[in-house]
Amino acid sequence: FSVCFVMASGVRLLSPLLLLATLAVANAGDGGEGRVEQCTTLSAKRGEASPTLPMTHPRLKETDRPVEQVHITATDTVIINFLTKAPQDSVVEFRPASCSEQDPLGRVQLDDLCNGKDDGKKVEEDEGSWKQAEGTAEQYSSLNYYTPMDAQGHPLFDKAWWGKWAEPKDWYTSGYCHAVALPDLKPGALYSYRIPPMPDTLFFFRAPKAVDGDAPTRIAVIGDMGQTQNSLQTMDNVWQQLKGPFALDQVLLLGDLSYADGYGPRWDSYGRMVEPLFSHVPAAVIGGNHEFDLGEAWVGIRTRWPMPASKGKDGSGRVTSPMFYSYETGPVHILALCSYMDSSIGSPLYRFVDADLKAVDRTKTPWLVVMMHVPWYTSNSNHRMNEGAMMRASLEPLFIDAKVDLVVTGHVHAYERTFHVGNGGRMDQCDGGIMHITIGDGGNREGLALPWLDPQPDWSALREASYGYGILQIDSATKARWEWWRNDGTNWQPAENVVLERGQCDEEEAKVDVEVKLEVDVVV
Repeated sequence: FSVCFVMASGVRLLSPLLLLATLAVANAGDGGEGRVEQCTTLSAKRGEASPTLPMTHPRLKETDRPVEQVHITATDTVIINFLTKAPQDSVVEFRPASCSEQDPLGRVQLDDLCNGKDDGKKVEEDEGSWKQAEGTAEQYSSLNYYTPMDAQGHPLFDKAWWGKWAEPKDWYTSGYCHAVALPDLKPGALYSYRIPPMPDTLFFFRAPKAVDGDAPTRIAVIGDMGQTQNSLQTMDNVWQQLKGPFALDQVLLLGDLSYADGYGPRWDSYGRMVEPLFSHVPAAVIGGNHEFDLGEAWVGIRTRWPMPASKGKDGSGRVTSPMFYSYETGPVHILALCSYMDSSIGSPLYRFVDADLKAVDRTKTPWLVVMMHVPWYTSNSNHRMNEGAMMRASLEPLFIDAKVDLVVTGHVHAYERTFHVGNGGRMDQCDGGIMHITIGDGGNREGLALPWLDPQPDWSALREASYGYGILQIDSATKARWEWWRNDGTNWQPAENVVLERGQCDEEEAKVDVEVKLEVDVVV
């Protein structure tokens, strides 16, 4: 049987109670007898919209450092990105990390690593000599499309398109955006690096894991971040929850990063805000509508957050665009797609996806994940399914044939997880049905997306308007776990924990066990 129900907060609380509902959902992806399903909507939103933080905020303000906005982008190649005000050589020095090294800014403690507590990998004491890698630098100019601010630095209007073009004082020229690829890294090894002219400031990162179908891998997922107090809370929760960056292999950023919206200095403040995390944890990035709209035209994100072009080639034999790419780390093959390109049959993007999915070796990378910005399945009234309909029409058959395990998207400022779906409705996992996650709740200034469409579609498993982020924990070739973490969680446990099993279809129906913990204000 199938039951969808709603838990909502009333207009007037006679007495506030905390209802803790634990939902066990077994065999959510199959069509067999005895299936138990529960579709859940939380009508009450958790958290209020907060405005973009002023440029004078301590986490965003300009520094006197000669090098700032340090962050790592990576597929199977690691790129160190940083910005300088003055021209200088694009050079990064790196070596295997040592227990004797410490972060002078106090952001990373190596004690646990040196004691062998990092998944049993002890840091080597002999760090060796520094190696140098050279890269390139790029500078760009643009007109600022800005939102008028009040005396406190808050927008007078909450939509950037109320702004105006201004000249000449708002002609923006970026600093020098450096990108340096690090060669010959040992998979999974911990490295320290530094950037001249700051030889005493060390940063640390873990190199991408070697392709291994059974290698445990932990990936965070953030969508639609922005630069608000909610954004800071997301960043801090990811950092604190993971006790530092080394239990985390990578972060997937699903688009709408800075919400600069054509105002160049907001890319700088965003770079400063995220440096504490992303100077140590590599990110894989795909753009959203806020990266091309309002004069952005992809320039900011492609200059500051470059992704290594995929080594694969599309059906025509041409090297593919960095706007769509794929890579492998540990047991997972990740396919990153731009939602705002021609995806029709025969297009470069279509040919790339077709060739890429056919080339995946599931014995080496048993898990197959797709990241993009616009969801194909959403029951939120703010962004309807027609926004991704053309892309879904052409590419979903390829996804189903390849038996993609998970699709993660942003754009909708809320959280929603589907059951296994395909062709617009429920589909058995063993027939190629795919679980879709919408997680555009990273902290944007536009607020949470409501209302939800009523009635809730039977393919929608859980939906809630709250700020947060996700964690994909792959334990082995056959078992993984998806966790959704609310920013306002008080018990320090995921709001939803979805245990996935794959590779069972030849023997028995695949299983999806879900435990959902919901804290809801109710009328009594």
